[in-house]
Amino acid sequence: MQKRFCFTLISFITFNTLGLAQNLAPNPSFENFTWETYPSVCDTFCSCIDWYSPTNGTSDYFNKNDNCFLDDGDVPLNLFGYQNPKTGKAYWGFLSRYVTTPANISGYNSREYIQSKLLDSLKSGVKYCVNFYVSLADSAQYASDGISAYFSKTAISLYDSLDLYYILPYNPQISSPVIISDKTNWTLISGSFKAQGGEQYITMGNFRDDEHTDSLFVGGAIYQGTPYSYYYIDDVSVEECSPQDTSSLIFNVYPSLATNQIYIDYSNLEINKTHFLLYDICGRKVKEIEITLPTAQQSFDITRYSAGMYFYKLVINGEEEYRGKVVVRK
Repeated sequence: MQKRFCFTLISFITFNTLGLAQNLAPNPSFENFTWETYPSVCDTFCSCIDWYSPTNGTSDYFNKNDNCFLDDGDVPLNLFGYQNPKTGKAYWGFLSRYVTTPANISGYNSREYIQSKLLDSLKSGVKYCVNFYVSLADSAQYASDGISAYFSKTAISLYDSLDLYYILPYNPQISSPVIISDKTNWTLISGSFKAQGGEQYITMGNFRDDEHTDSLFVGGAIYQGTPYSYYYIDDVSVEECSPQDTSSLIFNVYPSLATNQIYIDYSNLEINKTHFLLYDICGRKVKEIEITLPTAQQSFDITRYSAGMYFYKLVINGEEEYRGKVVVRK
């Protein structure tokens, strides 16, 4: 009986795998690159495929490939500090802000960004879940908030003839509300929004001006003589949220392809007697979490779980309300 149940469920999985949400961010962990030659410096460097800087700001691409860069672009050790990628061999880095003083205002509202065209346009009225990871560089003396993602129908840019890199004047749909100061670990920034329809581009960085960017002094060796906030970024995900989502109940489980952690977001949940249950492909319950308010998000470690498909359901007041599936990969 047990074997028949597993076989039936696996057959169901085989024909429904295509139902998993698609990550619309191309080259999401920045692994794919090409070679570019710069005659002015007589050298060849790596260039990240699908991602680029939309301003004069010199956001930085870092790759572990030994032949990609000189010391400034190496992974894990580079000019800005030491950090291993969240996954794979590569990540980007960008300036969140210069911390200016009356004696040094040249970096006022200076920002760096990265931009990419999505694999498909966003659909009108559909809710999208956005996740990415950042880590503060060792050389950054300040941490800041406001690390964001902005979605637009057309590519946005701001180029100055004096080679200055000013702030992009847009209101991002996804933004970190807190100061991120961790220089050792990768910190998840997560959020969701309802698309207007036709958005094709994602631009990432700090869209707040200096007056509206909160900063925290954390110390560290200054690179190039000016105190600043500088972040590495990795693993970008843009997916349609769970179709069960409603205005009265936000319940989202992500990522759909998980490696180390599964996150449960229920930021608008107003019911206390709620349980999240996770089952393996043979129907065995492997995890149960009681959701308590006012916490808006919980996560749990899945590193000890075997690779494969898992199913979850949300039980409210003893009644099964929502269900879905995730894939654990190794």
